Amino acid sequence: MTRICKVLIVENDDGVRDTLANVVADEGYLLTTLRTGREMSIALDDDDYDIVIIDVSQPGPEDGFALARVARERGCGVILVTGDHRHRDRLQESGEHYLLKPLE
Repeated sequence: MTRICKVLIVENDDGVRDTLANVVADEGYLLTTLRTGREMSIALDDDDYDIVIIDVSQPGPEDGFALARVARERGCGVILVTGDHRHRDRLQESGEHYLLKPLE
């Protein structure tokens, strides 16, 4: 039996989160959306996700890079999202998968 990919989106901007959710849902993946890294930690304790899409700029003590490490430790693939183009070099050097805002 084929398992459908589970995607978790962690994005504090409502518009960006909705756009990402629409793209992911249109592809037929199972989807959960959250606003913060704290919510992500709880969700990862409660369920198994295949991919976590994380905004680099997060409210709270941990940025998206730190949250990405947590998600990878739980066996998830990670895609980082940022509107701050200063992160582009760090993302390219890290080998992380990423998307730049504004999303097109």
